[in-house]
Amino acid sequence: MHYLLLRSDRTVKIEPYSLELHTSGTLSLPTLKKHLGQEVRSPFMRLDLFALKRHIERLSQVKEAQVTRVFPATLRFDITEHEPAFRLGSASGDLRLVSQEGQVFCAQGLSRRALLHLPVLTELTFHEDDGRVDGIAILVALKHALLRHSEALGLPLQAVSIACRDFLPKNLQDPRCVLFLKGPNAEQWCLAPHDFDGQLKRLSEVLVYSAEHRLAFSCIDLSISQTQVIATP
Repeated sequence: MHYLLLRSDRTVKIEPYSLELHTSGTLSLPTLKKHLGQEVRSPFMRLDLFALKRHIERLSQVKEAQVTRVFPATLRFDITEHEPAFRLGSASGDLRLVSQEGQVFCAQGLSRRALLHLPVLTELTFHEDDGRVDGIAILVALKHALLRHSEALGLPLQAVSIACRDFLPKNLQDPRCVLFLKGPNAEQWCLAPHDFDGQLKRLSEVLVYSAEHRLAFSCIDLSISQTQVIATP
């Protein structure tokens, strides 16, 4: 059997029908074809479209897939991929990502360099059974707040890692939970999991004050109350 990779429309010719891919992300047609394997060797009219859909959705970066026959001889795949919002810290060095919905997925076909601008999540509650990170809405709200205040903080987002304090609850819905941020120069900031704009505004004021007075703080804790700040040299 002969294969022909066309340059412009991301179509691979498999006699007697073609495969056509439309995706929201970066999944390539050769990667998809390799994943499907023998699933696309059946005659055109005998293909089980629902089985193909389920098989494609086993790829961790695929959020949803639709498979349709386009006559006279094209099998079309319409795929929505998870959009990465965070990187997941891993002792093994594997690059895993977290979507805005909290879904953890592998970076198949994605450029590692293109993903290094994402903040890193470490030591957060992660369910291996359904591949989801708890409290994702709170983490996304924190990311957006960091983006809004990044200029005032002089903080590139990719330099931030986010964790939970080891000795406190890791459930972000728990009022005792404290988020632990690590900046580019190893400085540490402690935030309560709410009112991020207010806390980051106070943090920028502390950083301006410390710069003006040539003070260096290894840790700034803003989680105690809306008015208190504890700064540790």
